[in-house]
Amino acid sequence: MKYASGGYTGDWGSDGRLAVLHQKELVLNQEDTKNMLAAVQSIRELAPSMIAEMRARISGAAAASQSLFGSRYSGTRSAFDRKATELAQSV
Repeated sequence: MKYASGGYTGDWGSDGRLAVLHQKELVLNQEDTKNMLAAVQSIRELAPSMIAEMRARISGAAAASQSLFGSRYSGTRSAFDRKATELAQSV
């Protein structure tokens, strides 16, 4: 099936076409498609700075816990740091 995983339907004028849809699929008109693609592009442009901000906040929280609790909880803090780093890298 040509569009089984998505794709652009092409141009064919204003006479319309019949489409087979599956459960939970979405069909948008031309204007909504344009707006949706613009929103996705905006998110792609914002994502790197949002990820950097999240990583900085996680690093700051880890540093604050070290200064607050000191070496007494260093094993716990190290586990926290690992998990925080994994989370930041997965985004």
